[in-house]
Amino acid sequence: MNFALNLPVNGVSFGQTSVAILREIYKAGYAPALFPIGNPDLSAYNQDNDFNLWLQSCVNKAYKYHKRTTPILKLWHLNQSLDSFSKEQALFTFHETDQTTEEENNAIQNQSHIFVSSKYTKEVFENGGATNVEYCPLGFDSHSFKKTDKKYLSDKYINFSLSGKLEDRKNTLRILKLWAKKFGNDRSYFLNCLIFNPFIPPQEQEGMIMQALEGKRYWNIKFHPSLRTNAEVNDFINNTQIELCGLSGCEGFNLPLLNALCMGKQAVVLNAHVHKDFCNEENSILVQPTGLRQAVDNKFFIKGAPFNQGNWFDFNDDEVIAAMERAASKANIVNSVGEKLKEEFSFSRTAQTIVNYFKK
Repeated sequence: MNFALNLPVNGVSFGQTSVAILREIYKAGYAPALFPIGNPDLSAYNQDNDFNLWLQSCVNKAYKYHKRTTPILKLWHLNQSLDSFSKEQALFTFHETDQTTEEENNAIQNQSHIFVSSKYTKEVFENGGATNVEYCPLGFDSHSFKKTDKKYLSDKYINFSLSGKLEDRKNTLRILKLWAKKFGNDRSYFLNCLIFNPFIPPQEQEGMIMQALEGKRYWNIKFHPSLRTNAEVNDFINNTQIELCGLSGCEGFNLPLLNALCMGKQAVVLNAHVHKDFCNEENSILVQPTGLRQAVDNKFFIKGAPFNQGNWFDFNDDEVIAAMERAASKANIVNSVGEKLKEEFSFSRTAQTIVNYFKK
């Protein structure tokens, strides 16, 4: 079997997914040609010299031996998916609204195959006319994340965390404001925010946060800088008790949420989009959506643009605060049902689904 790969190899979200898939392909004994998107950077990961050498060998062989008749997997954005190193390209992509545009439909239809990590995205693509879409969920990265006894955050408080890039789609500022309204300056609670967005200037983000908090200062809200390594993120997850990133209005998958659940943490989750694939009343504190709101933030989702149009799911603020209270009452209980998710959602399964396509 011969196939090639075209994906990012770095520490940001698409890169995290790509490296986890690459690691499983390496473990399975394959050696495909690899065309990295951008400059490869493995500094965020626990170093594995054998894997690094394998990765370099895959890159080295790409321009020497690859032919356009060899099928390829590209993991990337829909709006940059039409260029390809192969006549037969399978695309792994992520989508974050309830509908597709004509431009997105054209990009989808020009792929030999589409992998998506959300049943909701599969439905959205198929509603737009796609017939080449396969569900391929992501998983828990056991190479980078595991339980430790190391203390990174204070255990004097009930520790909430809010992870993921600051975005309107993710409801970041709205969640922050609601938490401050309920728990701000209460000596029993603490909120650790890991929300730095590298695509928004830091000063602009600071201004957005201050506006959301109405200019008030809260001693029990801490904004952590972007953590450089998965080991640091692992420490962060280990010492939190309740993750709030599950209140996002729409996600292609939401790895931070899955990671927290698989490590036994409680989570407040909007019961919509991809969250319904792995969250339920037994492993999460669910908030039911109240409807939809327009997907416009004038940064990544611009009204009238050829890509990223549609709606996100919405929620009721009072119901979110009530869910946070319920989560606080369970803060010291290990989420053993959540931990079992790693048995079903693994990158081994993700890689095998991809390999099975190329075996056909």
